[in-house]
Amino acid sequence: MSPLRRIYWESAAVNVVFEGPDEQNPPDWAPLIDFRPKRSKRQPAPVDTEVFQTFALLSTRHGSIAVILSFWREGSNEFEEGNFINAFYNYYFVLEGLYANKKFKSKEVLTEFKRQSGLRESVDMFLKQDTPVPHMIQVTNMLDARKFSRDIDGLIALIVYTRGDLHHFVDNPNRLQPSLFAQNQFEGLSSLMRFVSRRALMTRMIEVNNSFPEDT
Repeated sequence: MSPLRRIYWESAAVNVVFEGPDEQNPPDWAPLIDFRPKRSKRQPAPVDTEVFQTFALLSTRHGSIAVILSFWREGSNEFEEGNFINAFYNYYFVLEGLYANKKFKSKEVLTEFKRQSGLRESVDMFLKQDTPVPHMIQVTNMLDARKFSRDIDGLIALIVYTRGDLHHFVDNPNRLQPSLFAQNQFEGLSSLMRFVSRRALMTRMIEVNNSFPEDT
């Protein structure tokens, strides 16, 4: 009932407990006093004035995809914070908005996703890039658990059906599901989602830009 704001579920604090007054606050131990391992913060990046002006002018063209852009931004914020389940949700909404053709049921969405050449190309590009081994192991284990093929179709199916799983919770420790204790287990799949949703957005933004006359 206290006004608790945040619990670092997967990141316990490390504290040094000294045995006597003579050991208090030695310089060598200072970094470990109330130390909490966590993800590094993204530092602010300066933007060139001309580049910023270009962004500002082009932004007036993208009102039709402003909501989808906001989902990607929130997904990236969650990803940087290590909230990979929440990041997955937001990235999924980007794909759903751009590729699902107003379908919502899993089987219908899967059909729409599989026929999208842009999505298939993005998944293929992700598979060919250098990806951290732990991420690939996570995703491979997810594919194997569902008996999905280790290819583009299998990964697209994993994306769609994981979204359905994450909207439900069953108190079963043997099942991978949305939990504050399981965030790190979705980092690999969330990385895939970040990659493919960003490419989907960039493609749509180029299409929007090209729909305007050059002198606009």
